Amino acid sequence: MYDNWPGEWTALKSSPGISRFLFARVPILEVDGVTIAESQAIARFLARRHGKELMFIVMMYILFYHRVDGILGVYMLMTFLDQAKIDMITDTMKDISEKLRDIWFAKENKQKLMDKYFNDVFPLLLQGLERVLKENNAGDGYYVGDKVTLADLSFADICYCMMKLRPDVLKDFPKLDSLKKRVESRPRIAEWMKKRPESNI
Repeated sequence: MYDNWPGEWTALKSSPGISRFLFARVPILEVDGVTIAESQAIARFLARRHGKELMFIVMMYILFYHRVDGILGVYMLMTFLDQAKIDMITDTMKDISEKLRDIWFAKENKQKLMDKYFNDVFPLLLQGLERVLKENNAGDGYYVGDKVTLADLSFADICYCMMKLRPDVLKDFPKLDSLKKRVESRPRIAEWMKKRPESNI
């Protein structure tokens, strides 16, 4: 798509066309009007889609001959695009987690690194996360369907860590803030958050 990749991408990042790219970075894959970001999420989607006949047989065997409960069972019955969306969110949260780890364990210039991530990097990722959330039930539910998935749990978990460093990190993202509160208000999660030991990380 881009013959002069570095130059064209630099120009695109400062143009309105950047809105096409979730999280303002590449790669992306567009399928049936759905945009998938994160290279590993894309790779897993393509592997599932092009190997779907074999996967269907395996899934049916597991579902009929073994007991499959909870999040795993729901995940297996989703469409490949739904699964790709969950992968995309969890991979994005993994990226954020790694950057938070850089901050926590930085021996020098910790504040400078924190300012860089919270001012320049995290806002773009959070903007993309909220955009994806709004694609389902206008952002008033969860990332996929009407039940909590790994995407929602991963988001709430890493956001909790982000807010330890900067409590107002979600102030410009009301839908994300509401999602975090929805997840944390679930009875078993709320119960654990009340009694779990405090940590600096």
